[in-house]
Amino acid sequence: MAKTIHPSIPGELILSELKKKTQNNERQSEFLSLFESFSRLVAHETRFIVALFPEYTPHDEPLHLRRLFELAECLLGEIVIKNLNATELFILALSLYGHDWGMAVSDKEKEVILSGSSHSDDFALLENEQNKFEQHLIDQNQLRENLSNFGWQEYVRKTHAERSARRCIKYFKNIDNGIGEALARACEGHWLDFEELRNLIIYPYNYSIRGEVINLRAIAIYVRLIDLFDITNERTPYSIYKYTAPKDVRSVMEWAKHRAINSMSTVPSQNGRNILVDGQTTDHEVFAALLDLKSFCAHQLKEGLELLDEMHLEKYNLHIYDLKWNIIPKGFDPINIRFQFDRSRMFEILSDEIYQGDKYVFIRELIQNSVDAMKFRTELLSTRMGYRQGLMSRVKICVEELDDDQTLVSVTDDGIGMDRYVIENYLSVAGRSYYRSEEFQKLGLKMDPISRFGVGILSCFMVAERIEIISYRDRLVKHDSKVIKIQVPFVDQQFRVEMRNPENHDRVGTTVKVYVSAKKILKNLHDEKPLQVTDYVRAIAGAVDFPIEIIERGNKSVVVSPWADFDEISQTFPEHHLHAIDTHLRIDNMFAIQNIKNAKLNFKEHRIDVSKDLNIENVEGYISYLIPLDFDIRLVNSGRSWPGDDFTIKDSGKRRQEKRLQFSFKWRNSRNNQLPEDWNLGRSAFSQMTYQIFLDGILVSGALSPREIDGKLPKQYFSSRGGHFFTDEHFVVPRVILNLIKDRGGKTDLSRFSLENRSSHWEDIVVDKLHLFLLKYYEDLLKSKDGMQLLVLMSQMEFFYRLSVDQIIDFIGLENCPVAMIKTNGTILFEDWGNLIDRQILLQPKYTNWFSRKLINKFNNEDSTSNNYSQNDFLLDWKGEAFILTRHDLEHQALEDGSSVQEISVSRYYNYYLVRTHHFSHYRFLSSPYLYGAPLIQEVWAPNKTMFISPEDELFEKIIESEIPLDASELEKVFYSALEREYVDEMPNIGNFEAPYESSFCFGLTHLNYRHQNTINILQILIAFSKAKPKTNEESVIWGSVHDKLYELPYFDRYSHRHFPIKIDEINTVFSELNTYIVENYLIKNFHPFSSIIFDDFVEGTVYHAEDDNVYSFFDNADFDAYEFNESYSLTL
Repeated sequence: MAKTIHPSIPGELILSELKKKTQNNERQSEFLSLFESFSRLVAHETRFIVALFPEYTPHDEPLHLRRLFELAECLLGEIVIKNLNATELFILALSLYGHDWGMAVSDKEKEVILSGSSHSDDFALLENEQNKFEQHLIDQNQLRENLSNFGWQEYVRKTHAERSARRCIKYFKNIDNGIGEALARACEGHWLDFEELRNLIIYPYNYSIRGEVINLRAIAIYVRLIDLFDITNERTPYSIYKYTAPKDVRSVMEWAKHRAINSMSTVPSQNGRNILVDGQTTDHEVFAALLDLKSFCAHQLKEGLELLDEMHLEKYNLHIYDLKWNIIPKGFDPINIRFQFDRSRMFEILSDEIYQGDKYVFIRELIQNSVDAMKFRTELLSTRMGYRQGLMSRVKICVEELDDDQTLVSVTDDGIGMDRYVIENYLSVAGRSYYRSEEFQKLGLKMDPISRFGVGILSCFMVAERIEIISYRDRLVKHDSKVIKIQVPFVDQQFRVEMRNPENHDRVGTTVKVYVSAKKILKNLHDEKPLQVTDYVRAIAGAVDFPIEIIERGNKSVVVSPWADFDEISQTFPEHHLHAIDTHLRIDNMFAIQNIKNAKLNFKEHRIDVSKDLNIENVEGYISYLIPLDFDIRLVNSGRSWPGDDFTIKDSGKRRQEKRLQFSFKWRNSRNNQLPEDWNLGRSAFSQMTYQIFLDGILVSGALSPREIDGKLPKQYFSSRGGHFFTDEHFVVPRVILNLIKDRGGKTDLSRFSLENRSSHWEDIVVDKLHLFLLKYYEDLLKSKDGMQLLVLMSQMEFFYRLSVDQIIDFIGLENCPVAMIKTNGTILFEDWGNLIDRQILLQPKYTNWFSRKLINKFNNEDSTSNNYSQNDFLLDWKGEAFILTRHDLEHQALEDGSSVQEISVSRYYNYYLVRTHHFSHYRFLSSPYLYGAPLIQEVWAPNKTMFISPEDELFEKIIESEIPLDASELEKVFYSALEREYVDEMPNIGNFEAPYESSFCFGLTHLNYRHQNTINILQILIAFSKAKPKTNEESVIWGSVHDKLYELPYFDRYSHRHFPIKIDEINTVFSELNTYIVENYLIKNFHPFSSIIFDDFVEGTVYHAEDDNVYSFFDNADFDAYEFNESYSLTL
């Protein structure tokens, strides 16, 4: 008798069974209470799904979640439910509530996502949330700040299963991680591809929770099917529908489909059951949509049941055999039409679109089919039969020129071979791969086939009119197998199949003969160059486990993996030329020919074996760095470009040309390699000079370039106070050659051109272990107590190994990191940062480049007075407090030109320490080195002890509303936020000026006093502009005019103005025009207009009148030789 769902009868069987089975088990006694508290929370939060999805069919508790328990009784049946153990029932019940939890995303959570944050204590954000959100914005062609409601709906809909999973993990984090993880996977499984549910590592049959084993794959499939079949009008009652009144076309149709289905039940059928869906509709569009729904449900049901059957565990089998769809059309005759395909044209489109006219790609496809067949045979015979092959397996490729403008390319293997069933059901069915079939999965072999899509054979017809296949199924596998010979005269014609008994019972494997037509290649691909099969195979199959023998136009070659036994290969193929990937760095290919000798004299290869040195399983390969023979080497950027590719070894004893090192721009970074115009082997064979990524031995030519191996970006981006910079100099990139085996590299796209890693990068497999290995390799040296030597080593590891400074600091320990300081009397001392963490820190005063030169000389073991830039001893005789040497005076042109990249890097490291332990406090002023000259300005930083910084939005409001003053730590945050929101070539330094200049507006053109209203106005405009949302073109024009006018102020381009007169009248004119824009258009409320400035608003002495009656910046234009030295120099004013 049919078991039909009735809304008046609650689904109690799951919970009653759970209660019964946990009564006498202490470890499971809290399952029911955990379910009740979890379901209450989810039921409460899912009520708000309607806020983001007002027109979606219900996902709340009364109309969806509770009904799923009734549906579960119907679909699973009483026997299956009672056979489930307590923990399985518990996870199933939790999953039925939690699977759509991620659809409820509040405005607050949306704000966190929009903010760019990667972590939140309040919300369970996705892993790589920001990467996924950015990609979604790109896909939607929308901006972050203007994402439409539909854009939000699509993002949440696509990520809701993963979001549900993350919330479940967070909820059970302090209760039981095992429960949280199992629940998360079951919830996420209702949205994943079935292929991912086959992953026995993620969805095992035996996942243990509190001493009881559950079948996680079965639970995930149950949740998926139960949720799928909640399709009746009981989910969309009229009482809800009339108030929702959806207008969106998609929503209207979804509601209409549900409203047309009266009931869903299961009915007996032979030894099992069928699902019966009843309903009616008077709308032909709804009827057609319901047919599509039927197809979708039938496919999902079929795939789900197949997954359950594959387990061969009877207790989990649902014994559902068919879906009966009885939807009656009322008032119209249904016409069921769908697209049919022109085979010939469809195959042509598939080949062109997938392989993009690459005439060689058929060879790759046939090789990977052969490799799979040989792996299959080896694994099957050894695992199932204990048989070991005695001979070396190989692929053999023969290329023969025929008389009729054709080239015969035959690919032969000694793999498993094919029988009639495989040919009929897989070879001849485009898109169906045997290695993804139920039959193959049931074998339980430990092999991960290359082939996935079942379209590779079609690639042959890009270049050929006909193919022939001869296959010998291994008789150890199928004792009565026959030889099958197939001729395919054209892609849309019938196969000509001949079957006969084998003459040679020892022969196994398959030969595919492709009759390549030069005319077809010319017509379809406009390519008349002859095939170069050997070169192509060398390029794409250099890491295959099996040797590939090639006989091409009389030439014999064998392509082998670099990890093969070369002696054995040579004995097996004594007449063949052996080809293997050169896994070493070759200096000859990296540097300008005239610099090769110099490079070889000074550098060597440091090659790291990924599997041995890094101990990474299922990855073969090498990562090679070019490092100096002597780590004391110094390199100067000769080319004055960023990033540099033209360096000179800093050595006063040689002429420049004898110490020059100019390398190819392709070795700057791995993203500089492009497909050359004269490349003849197709895009599938092109690999970057700097990295090659193979998957199961076959080249993935479009694999993404390395990111962190090429150079990891720092955690902080230091602006303004420390100068705009990342670490902007590195030596050549390392060479990366990796072969990713089994599941380590993920999957490829349909063309096998690139990897389908949605949320990760192939280098994630190795990069952390690689960097840790490098740090440990130099661990003894990194423990050095010689501060200067340690700084040099840090810079060399950054420059040559491309390690980030943050990584080095974390390994050494911040407290052990050295920093260069000037002590009283001008001596240089290297101090450990641990001695400074709790102290106020003073930075090198601006415009004291003589101390920067002194540091450079110390690194070069030179006397500070023995060069062209010597300074009077007076300037080096520092009488003030000790300060940290910084980088900003290395921007002095003469110093920068003579400084090595290592010295420049070392001068930056204080920034990395400083932002971790201190915050900017204020500017103080010191006596000028010149009598009647401008004072020196110095940054003061205070330790981060206990300080509260208001949220960013509150700080912005304080600025915009003119609620001042902000304290120094708050000002710092506002300042950097303004920089991040508004791209500016150069920003002024802003901070509080201390006495005696607390009332001044500015220090020359470089520093603005936050205590002055004009400075506050500038920040107000910057922040208001970043938050402005103009509604009309007129408003946009006004804001644009304000933006452009603000940047006319010289403070935003001080380097262009520093050697030119400062036009005070022009500054005041800009102030006046800004006042007019803002006040007349009410752009900023509580705005206090800019006041005009005069000469006295500059810090005394920082500008001066010249003979032309103009005002000039003192430190940029004064004739210092005309000034006497100031005896009170360096003392605090």
